[in-house]
Amino acid sequence: MASDNGGVGHHENGDGGNFQDDFAGALMTTEELRQQLNTPQSQQQAPKPLRAEQVLSIRHRMEDVMGQLYSLNPSDDVEADLRKHCHQKASDVALQTLRYVITKEEKDPEETNTELERDCQGAIARIAELNLILHQESKDTVKMIIETYTSYQRKVLRLRSKPSIARLVAFRQQETQIIGEEEDDEESAKTQHSHVITTILAQASALIHPLIMWKSGLPEDLIDLNLLCTESIRILDEQAQTLTKTVAGWCFEDRKLDEWMTKSANETQSPSDTAELDTLVDELAFCCQVFARYIELLDNFSTEATIKDLHPEWTWKYASLERYLTTQQTLLALQMAKPVQIVLGTPIQVPSVVEDAQFLSTRALDRAASTRSTQAIGTVAHSIANDVWSKEITTGVYHALVEQKGCWEEPKLPEPKSPARGTPGAPNSNSFAQALLGALDDDLQANEQSIALSPPRTNRSAVPQPPSSGSFLGTLSSSLGGGERMQQIRLDIYFCALNGMHSASVACSSLVSFLDSLSPTEEDEAEKQVSAMTHLAREELFRYSCDYQHMMRDQSSRVVNEFGGQVSDAPVYKGSHYIPVLRYYLERENYELANAEELQKAEDDARLHNYIVVPFEESRLLKQFNKCDADVLKTICEQIVIVLVDLFLDCIFSQTIPKRFTDWGSLLLSKQVRTIQNYISGLMETTSEHAIPTLPQWERLSQVVTILQLEKPSDWSYYRGSSTLTAEEVERTMRLRVDFSPDVIASVVSTMKS
Repeated sequence: MASDNGGVGHHENGDGGNFQDDFAGALMTTEELRQQLNTPQSQQQAPKPLRAEQVLSIRHRMEDVMGQLYSLNPSDDVEADLRKHCHQKASDVALQTLRYVITKEEKDPEETNTELERDCQGAIARIAELNLILHQESKDTVKMIIETYTSYQRKVLRLRSKPSIARLVAFRQQETQIIGEEEDDEESAKTQHSHVITTILAQASALIHPLIMWKSGLPEDLIDLNLLCTESIRILDEQAQTLTKTVAGWCFEDRKLDEWMTKSANETQSPSDTAELDTLVDELAFCCQVFARYIELLDNFSTEATIKDLHPEWTWKYASLERYLTTQQTLLALQMAKPVQIVLGTPIQVPSVVEDAQFLSTRALDRAASTRSTQAIGTVAHSIANDVWSKEITTGVYHALVEQKGCWEEPKLPEPKSPARGTPGAPNSNSFAQALLGALDDDLQANEQSIALSPPRTNRSAVPQPPSSGSFLGTLSSSLGGGERMQQIRLDIYFCALNGMHSASVACSSLVSFLDSLSPTEEDEAEKQVSAMTHLAREELFRYSCDYQHMMRDQSSRVVNEFGGQVSDAPVYKGSHYIPVLRYYLERENYELANAEELQKAEDDARLHNYIVVPFEESRLLKQFNKCDADVLKTICEQIVIVLVDLFLDCIFSQTIPKRFTDWGSLLLSKQVRTIQNYISGLMETTSEHAIPTLPQWERLSQVVTILQLEKPSDWSYYRGSSTLTAEEVERTMRLRVDFSPDVIASVVSTMKS
């Protein structure tokens, strides 16, 4: 503040002037300053307010007085007395100057020039410093100067805070309700309690911070200046905390905070009030951040504990209401769940509840991080993990995906002329049942009442498991049957649910990364205990991410079995499921080929395409892979490969229809496997810009094909190191070759076992 001009000291008379001239000049400059303070304007009954520009001018005139005063170098006692007289006169005028400049007008901070006001405060502080220098011999005067300056600082803070507080007071006196109003415009925002608290603490910080910086650069032997800074900081802090406590009390009263805390404790469900609660939570979070920053600024100076007491209380109430808000908004998202496009213009859909839950979770964590409180972050993170993404809660995302909520939206059809059987509601499970009924034949209308779903449970129960058929729709359709539209509805629901499971897993992973970014590098013991809750929430979210991946794999397997068939299905010559058709072809394939001519005929491209590729191309499931997210498609393809490998091995080692292989036949099997591998890879490449490597699920079948293609059993030793087959499986495979000697096979297997 005042350090920009340095300390005042004695100056040599460098121009060779005599003492009398210097003395006369000092008196004249002092008198000019006194006259500037006693202008006719200042003697009027209602003088114009002192402006910041005038204060800066007076400060410069005061600097001139001090410079000339300390340039006087008396050579005898007479000159010493003259200098003493000049010093006394300058001291009186300086004190008068201080009393004058503290009458400066203080305007609304939002209407003033911040930089000019900062310079003005520095000028007043410099004038106070010069007064301490001039009156350092009089302890009573020094005390009076300090009291004058600290009283001025207190007045400045009150005047700067007054417009904001006055707006809030006027608003509170109105008959309108504060809560729940739209506060988009600037004037409405100024009536928020958080705005007033921010104004008070911001203005206090603007006055305190220069004093802290000034004090930190002062030598310890300048006792009076150190005391001036310390007392000013203390007075400003006390006043700021008193005003803040008052406004905080108004906030609790106006925002009905106690009522919300009671609702939160009782877990009262009121999704319709989330807009009002969201405004309150946002205000609490912002105030917590302001408190934290102010406490950090005055960490070593504040003697008041008001804000230090308010901060943990507000942090706790914020975290409690943030948890309550998140659960209520999640319930609302469940009620409004419907399929939405992941990317506009594409057929890939995901349940809206997953996207909403990720947005709500990210916003809650971001808001918790803004409070600068490790405890708030840990509490909110733990709440999000357990109340939104956990598999144990029945009102969370996991259970919604198990029940396939929001995976189907009833198509908008023209209103029927006759009254509808039921009133369509929100796109939840009941509208889903209505859409399903529309897909059934008219003779199934009598079953309508049995189709209605029970309302969702809201209490915690055992971990829900996905039903074997995928949803209640599977049980219904399997018992009643259904046509093409029924199958299409089922497939669309499956795709949407699988996309939702993948998105939920990715959402949990992104939340884990977000928490990792908030981890402090250095923390004390207390923070370590609090951050342990954050670490626990991180581990829970990571585990839930894996749970969603596992659920996606399980559901993908069910989709593959339902729309592609199972290994246990009976073979058919033609059908919509590719597994029974492939079994029909593989069971009748002859691998005991005698020569190259037979191989050429058997591996004809047109023949292989007709028997192997066409069943896949005619599959309803594989025709609509454009509705899958790329990672979901990869998971489904992995499950298809698992079933295909089991099918091939079952046919190869079948006891009912035994197979025998020649070296030509093994080449045919190898091409058949490659044909299917290329087709599956081609499917996955439709959603990727890069080449797709062969899936690892093919490995067991590939090793069986490799064994069947060996020239002699002993060649297996080259592949033994990377083999996933047991010795018994190797032996069983080698015995399928018509030209392999049993003794040689036994020798190779014996070597493997040793």
